Amino acid sequence: METAIAEVKPNFKKLFMLNTIILVFALIAFIGILFYLRTLIPSGTMNILKGIGMNIPEINIFPILVGIVVLFGIIITVSNYFSLGSAAYHFYKDKMVCYKNIFIFKGKEIMIPYSNISRVTYQTKFPDTSDVILELSGLKDKEFKMEYIDDGQQMAISIQNFINNFKSRYYTAQAQNARFENILNKDIF
Repeated sequence: METAIAEVKPNFKKLFMLNTIILVFALIAFIGILFYLRTLIPSGTMNILKGIGMNIPEINIFPILVGIVVLFGIIITVSNYFSLGSAAYHFYKDKMVCYKNIFIFKGKEIMIPYSNISRVTYQTKFPDTSDVILELSGLKDKEFKMEYIDDGQQMAISIQNFINNFKSRYYTAQAQNARFENILNKDIF
């Protein structure tokens, strides 16, 4: 089995922190909306149904809704933690392989040969991380994003160096093969 020359992992701790903050604000906003709606609906609404002969017990649905929303938020946060914590990018002499899991299930392996990477760029993001963008040619997808990478500029330079080293080895081998073919194709007589 081929050994990776480099391994990069997203900074999932910063992303987890960011997603948790966003989730907390979303939960606070949703709970605030529920409080507001609760003030709009009178508490004796079920008494109207008793007047027409229906005996329905009055249930306070507000705590149930808040509990469901909080549980849903916890599930999303934990899922995000496991998914991002297992992501990894392995760089070999001739390709990059990405491993991403979906929650606790093993996801698919994405392999990108260096010969299909036409350009490497990066975009700085909050919180102090970057997306490294690989522009692809000859593949179904036109770009591949490596999200939440620390020091994206240095990572883009390193990836470009991997690609340049691969191409120099490839072109050197091609030139050497062409010379051998020329020697073999010459008539001795």
